[in-house]
Amino acid sequence: MTGLNLRAVILLVLAVVGALTGLHASKGEMDYLIIDVDPDTVTGPWLNETLQELGYIGTYTADTTYFWNLVNYRTVWVLLGVSPNTSMISPSQGSKLESYLNSGGNLYVEGGDAFFWDPGHGGWQKINDYMGIVAQDDGTSDLGPIRGLENPLIPQLDGQSWEYEGGNDWIDHIEADPTPAYGGDAYDILQDADQYYYTGVAYSQGVWRTLASTGQLGGYRAGTVPPETLVSWIISRLFFVEVNEGQGNPSGEQLVIANTLVRREPLWIRLSLEEPLDIDLSVFDAKGSFVDRIARGPFGPGFHLFRWEKIRELPSGVYYLRFSGGERVLTQKVLKVK
Repeated sequence: MTGLNLRAVILLVLAVVGALTGLHASKGEMDYLIIDVDPDTVTGPWLNETLQELGYIGTYTADTTYFWNLVNYRTVWVLLGVSPNTSMISPSQGSKLESYLNSGGNLYVEGGDAFFWDPGHGGWQKINDYMGIVAQDDGTSDLGPIRGLENPLIPQLDGQSWEYEGGNDWIDHIEADPTPAYGGDAYDILQDADQYYYTGVAYSQGVWRTLASTGQLGGYRAGTVPPETLVSWIISRLFFVEVNEGQGNPSGEQLVIANTLVRREPLWIRLSLEEPLDIDLSVFDAKGSFVDRIARGPFGPGFHLFRWEKIRELPSGVYYLRFSGGERVLTQKVLKVK
């Protein structure tokens, strides 16, 4: 929410819960979790500082027990390092990441051996399936410079380039899977500018999104844009859904909210208003047809909690929660699955 300059700041926190006694965010209450098991910590401290300066709130840790507490975070960043100083994602940790992704999570994995070498040597075997990757080769030591490629997930990358001074031994060669095992679409987004192999793949599965990087973001150096700008594109363009505030916000500022995955539970909506406002909170299907009205009328400042039961009765599919208040309109995508 940092950076919004509105008289009435509207915060929609959508939560999937099974009982009235609990309220748990379906994709987390914090913006990011960085699990840094790179022995050289090339990317971690810089990435944490960059995300904080961008206004995001999260956790930076080397404690791998956090793999068992991913639900609290909207994005997870796993930093493994580059040979000879590297770590791997274990099968049990990978299983936790699979559950996190299946619930609508967003995952960044960085490692020189993570995609080609590790799966066959005791690492997370399904990593490439879950990240939309085909691992091509174990690589050598020739990464850099790096250039961005045209793609629909982070279109700002097209034409960008950076020097590279990070770890550079046995850098895996990867590419986007043209037919991902779990559906969706994967794209090559970063490439070695001299040897032309791919070093970054972005994947939108439909429920989850991922980005795989064989190079270390902390090793990117001066280029057409600062490396910090690349981080801002990853989190705001790939991982988070940005919704325009509408005509009532002439400055063009945006509210960042995440998709929500719902199964058989009711949907909880938490609304925060800084001033009295006459609101309408309604639901529409993918064709734009009206489905249900959750709330309408004047509401005072403070927090308001709504429980939407009808979603339990609806067929699987995409629905849109639409909030309007004054001159502002917000739209939130909700995915209902059986």
